[in-house]
Amino acid sequence: MSNNIVDEAIKRICSEIIITSSGSIRIEGFKDDILTDEENVILAELNKDKEFNFQKLQEKARFYYWFERDLFSLVFPLVFYAKLKKENNMTYKRLKELIVEDLKRIKKQKPKEYDVYFPINIKTETKIRKFRINDIEVDFTNNKSIISEILKNEKVKQEFLINKNFSFSKVILCKVSLKARNHNYAIKKADEIYTFLLGVIGFYETYWKSPRTLIGIPKPISKLNQSYIFVFENKKYNTFLYYKTKEEKLQIVKLKKDYVEAINNTIRKVVKSKQRELLFKLFTAYFRGLTDRNVDYSFLSFWRVMELGILKEPSQKHQEIIEILKSLIIELKYRIKYKIERFYQLRNDFVHEGIADINEYDRNGMKSFARMIIDLYLNILYKYNTEEIKLFYYYIKRKNNIEQHLKMAEKVESLIKKD
Repeated sequence: MSNNIVDEAIKRICSEIIITSSGSIRIEGFKDDILTDEENVILAELNKDKEFNFQKLQEKARFYYWFERDLFSLVFPLVFYAKLKKENNMTYKRLKELIVEDLKRIKKQKPKEYDVYFPINIKTETKIRKFRINDIEVDFTNNKSIISEILKNEKVKQEFLINKNFSFSKVILCKVSLKARNHNYAIKKADEIYTFLLGVIGFYETYWKSPRTLIGIPKPISKLNQSYIFVFENKKYNTFLYYKTKEEKLQIVKLKKDYVEAINNTIRKVVKSKQRELLFKLFTAYFRGLTDRNVDYSFLSFWRVMELGILKEPSQKHQEIIEILKSLIIELKYRIKYKIERFYQLRNDFVHEGIADINEYDRNGMKSFARMIIDLYLNILYKYNTEEIKLFYYYIKRKNNIEQHLKMAEKVESLIKKD
């Protein structure tokens, strides 16, 4: 995107900024929705500006300018745009300088301690173990004093008068504890871990399950449900947020001892893995596939697991990914080959045409391939770095030549030893 276009977007926002004689700043009239569109242009450029690395700057400051934007609200403070207007320097370059200055100021502030609680509708025979990811701690609790503190809040009381489907008796609280300089950062980071965790739980909850709906609207594969987020700041209740699925009926997912043990082992592997970031993405996409009511989008989420796991690059053709998937299957029978090619066609039809005849059989079949990819990582690939995994796929795709390559490697090694 040309910087000229971004500069124009900044000028458009600045033109609607009113600075009063008392120094207060506001937007003229009811134009927030128009200005939000202009700011989207700015954000798109910031997010793809690799040299500036907007995301990393916010991460270092433990501060996000926004988590989920409120309707018709600007991401950056009005004071940013007011300053640009006063200086008569309404450019993308100057805006980036203001962001850097602001984040440097924020970094000098003492971080706050956040405890972010997520209800999970599970019952376990044994406890899911506490774990840490860098300086973020994750634990599981049904602490009555915490629940009592949440229920004291008037807004929470009103919410639960409306939503009769939710009950603390049907859930375990996942507690994510971290330090942050605003609750946007705390919630975003905690939500990433929570969604990964749901992916791991759902992976084992549905390992051998691929349900079908005989009559009516298709149901999600998993019974896991996202409902609320309860935020404590410096050990005091602060606020709550909710997911779109908050009012769905909670069905308790019962996890036996061996399932919980598998969940604990998987979390331990992922946390220590060289591929932790990728495994987070795999389990997050898998969870989306398990819980999306729309069969088409569920199918695409499982397809995404395959793409991520096989390390698809933007320049790589999907046909090559299909060939790698075929190569991973030891006994590629005609029926399985047909399934893979059909799924590839369904994916193309939906992505390019917007219409595809995807049914629950297709979704469930794609789930089995996504599960295979995750199993491959949990059993083998989690130990290796990205370049080693790419080499693995290179040889897998050419598995008929593996023996020849090994003999060549042995010959080269023997020549090196002679020297």
